[in-house]
Formats: sequence, structure tokens, C-alpha cells
Amino acid sequence: MVYRKKIPPTDISLSETLLESGWSKLKEPKNLFTAVLLSVPFMILNVAIVAFIVPPIRALFTDITGHFSSGGISFNINLVLIIAGLLAVFILLVVHEMLHAVLIPNFIKSKKTFWGITPFGGFVSTTEEISKMRFILISTFPFIILSIVLPLFLYLIGIYNGFITFLVLLNAAASSVDILNVLLVIFQVPGKSNIISNGFETFHKSYE
Repeated sequence: MVYRKKIPPTDISLSETLLESGWSKLKEPKNLFTAVLLSVPFMILNVAIVAFIVPPIRALFTDITGHFSSGGISFNINLVLIIAGLLAVFILLVVHEMLHAVLIPNFIKSKKTFWGITPFGGFVSTTEEISKMRFILISTFPFIILSIVLPLFLYLIGIYNGFITFLVLLNAAASSVDILNVLLVIFQVPGKSNIISNGFETFHKSYE
């Protein structure tokens, strides 16, 4: 992987080369704001899935519903906890991106895979050619591991608390754009195809 200070922009020359080589461009949001806006329903869906699968989160939602119906909900503010929480959120976002990276082919030695740290967390991007199924797995991996597998494991071994629930739900919501991308690929890309991501542009080519 190659370190970058900023997320690499769309390489126009690469896009032109791909189109000339028979690759097709995916119909998708043109910027992050639009992608986040369109992914809002998937934020809700992801949280609902996690609440259904993970017992303590399901219990939490039941408890919150009861508090609201009785008008008895309150919050305590602790500065140290807030700072620790912000640090934990930052680490979560970095780990989320690294989980994307580990499934990219030959990600450590790849010269087409980029990573970096920003004030808002980490980022990983790649222009490596990836199969459709691997793309789907790469996109959903952080959601599956951090919002389903990990909380279930911590719950089963008795290491679980409210702050973990917060991080789990935050990751679920943050995975909404990933799920949006997966659905765009599922409905637009033929089964036996490869995919190349180039900034906010995604290209696919069928080998059927």
C-alpha cells in the first residue's frame, strides 16, 4: 500500500483508458454528499439488522422505547469519557478502513492501493482489478466483522457494555455507503465481471 495525505481523486486518464478498452462505467452518485444522502435508508436498515441479531442491542432498543413512553430518559456528561469516546470513534473508523484493505489482492505490496489518516479517520482506495464477488465481500466486511461478529463474540464471553453498543451502531450507520455501493454493483454488473474503482467512478467488464 502507498501512503497518501489525501484521498486520491479520480484519474481522468485512467477513466478514458478503461472506456477505450471496453470497460463500462457504473451509474452511481457523483460525490460523497449525494452518496451519503442516498444511503440514509441503509443506515436505518443496518441498525435494524444489528438490533435484530445482537441480543444486548435488541434489549437496549426495547428499553429506550420504554423510557420514551414513560417520559423518563436522562443523560450524564463526563468530559473524560467524551474525549475517550472521540478517540475510540477515530480508531473505529481507521479499523473499518483497514478491514476493507486486507481483502484487496496483494494489498501490502500493491502500488495501486492507497491509505492515509485524516482528522475524520482513515481511508483506503484502490485501482486494482477485483472480481465482482470480492468487491462485494470487501465492501461488506467491516459491517459484518465490527457490527455483527465482534459484538456477538464479546456478548458470548461476557465482555460487553453500553459504549461497545454505541461503537457497533456507529459502524453500522457508517457502513451504509458500502451497502449502497454493493447494491449498485449487484443490479448493474453481470455475474462474471471484474471491477476497477477510480475515485468516485467505478468501471466493470464482463468475462462471460
